[in-house]
Amino acid sequence: MATATEENSMIASKRGSRDSRDDGSDTLTQREEHGEIIGAFFAYQGLIKHTLFSGQADLTKSQIMIMCTINELGAANMGELAQRIAVSREQATRAVQPLVKAGYVERRHNEENRRTVTVSLTCAGTRLLLDYFDFVDQRISQELQALTDQERRQLVETSRRANDLLCKAMSCGKYSEAAG
Repeated sequence: MATATEENSMIASKRGSRDSRDDGSDTLTQREEHGEIIGAFFAYQGLIKHTLFSGQADLTKSQIMIMCTINELGAANMGELAQRIAVSREQATRAVQPLVKAGYVERRHNEENRRTVTVSLTCAGTRLLLDYFDFVDQRISQELQALTDQERRQLVETSRRANDLLCKAMSCGKYSEAAG
C-alpha cells in the first residue's frame, strides 16, 4: 500500500511537471494546463476564504453574495437573485429571510403579480455592506502586503485577463456578476 507522500508523487508525475522535462520545453500538456488553472483557482479560493468570508459580519456566504448582488442590481426578484448567485430559489428565499428579519433587506410584492417578490437593501443593509467592503479591502491589503506595487498591479491585470478569458470560454457575459 502506497503512503500519502508516494501517492502525491504519483499524482504529480501523472500531472506532469515543466521542471522535469528532458527536452527543456516550456510547452504544457492539456493536463498540465488544466492543473495550472485549478491551482490558480485554489489560490484565489484561499484568498477569498481569508478575506470575503472571514467573519466580519455574522452572515453566511449566500447572504453576503445576496447582499452584494442586490447592491449591484439595486433590487431583484427572487428568481433573478437565485440565478445570479447560482442557488435554487428556495435556497435564496431561506438565505434572505434572516436578512429581512435583521433589517438589512426589505421585500416588496409586485403590484401586478403578488407572487413576484422583489428584494432591496435597506439603509442598514447598505451601511453593513459598506463596512463589509472596508473590512475586505483591509484584509486583502494584509494578504497582499508581501507583494511589491508592480507585483500587485501584475496580479490585478492577470486576474482581469483570466476573468475575461474564462467568460469567453464559458460564454457568460461577466463571470464576476455573481460575486457582486
